[in-house]
Amino acid sequence: MEQQENKRLYIGNLPWKLRREDLEALFAQAGTVVDAYIVIDKMKHRSKGYGFVEMSSIEEATAAIEKFNGYELEGRALVVNFARPKEDHGETPAVPTEETPVATEEVATEQVITEEASTEEVA
Repeated sequence: MEQQENKRLYIGNLPWKLRREDLEALFAQAGTVVDAYIVIDKMKHRSKGYGFVEMSSIEEATAAIEKFNGYELEGRALVVNFARPKEDHGETPAVPTEETPVATEEVATEQVITEEASTEEVA
């Protein structure tokens, strides 16, 4: 996704109790909000302090960045910029690959047997 086509914004340093509706209403001041959501911690069931807003045009997205980057909301200065594509976040693979070997119980057992054989040979 090229920057010129990106209408999706990353919003960081959000107040913990901010609701999606509040985020949407705030960014509506800069144009039409297509979508807004706040990322929730699944374990703690609360905001992680950041979210995303998609504006209807690149011009509105740019206007939102200019208006709200550094904007103070409930004592917190918002960080607003174009969201990066998901593949740029450096996610780790869910399944181990050849580049990421995983020690198995079989390998550990083999080492113990080899060490015991070495000890017996010395004696």
